[in-house]
Amino acid sequence: MSRYDELKKFLLTEYKLTSKEYKIRFKTAVKSAGETYTLFAARLRNLLSYFLKSRLVENYKTLIELLISDRLKGSLSQRLLNYVLTQKGEGWYVASKVASLADVYVNNRATVKKKHKAQFRKRRDIARLSDKEISNAYRVALERHLGQAKPSQDLDENAKRIAMAMEKAAEETIPEKEMITKKWITPETLSLV
Repeated sequence: MSRYDELKKFLLTEYKLTSKEYKIRFKTAVKSAGETYTLFAARLRNLLSYFLKSRLVENYKTLIELLISDRLKGSLSQRLLNYVLTQKGEGWYVASKVASLADVYVNNRATVKKKHKAQFRKRRDIARLSDKEISNAYRVALERHLGQAKPSQDLDENAKRIAMAMEKAAEETIPEKEMITKKWITPETLSLV
């Protein structure tokens, strides 16, 4: 093994970046002012390569399964995603396994909810902004939405546009949390039935 490979392995082990962190870095990477497009493309290639290596992707078929699986997990509610992730062992599940687990969960919960329907309302769980991944995703989404908003001479109009950008960014990145409208029924109580 070359000195470069040893140093690279040491640094990757030392910083212990997860596949999630590699994915975020790839998705949120932007070209810096002093960086050429050739260097930026090389940096993107490295970030994607590290992400795929961390997810043990070695061929086209596995890449397709990973992309579909991640996209499917991205479409799940937070509760459903948590269920799927707690079922996961080593590595990651292919899309068909994610879909199967999701269907089982939804079918089981539908039966329970019909019998014991509690009243909930959903709100953004802003406490989750302390999570580095969610915070970074929110920041990127907010910058994108603010960039799309056209400034106005009217301060009230600008305030509305900023509030709208914040709301859109939150909807895209911050998971919802169920808030109980009947305080005497807790989620723990409901989960017992």
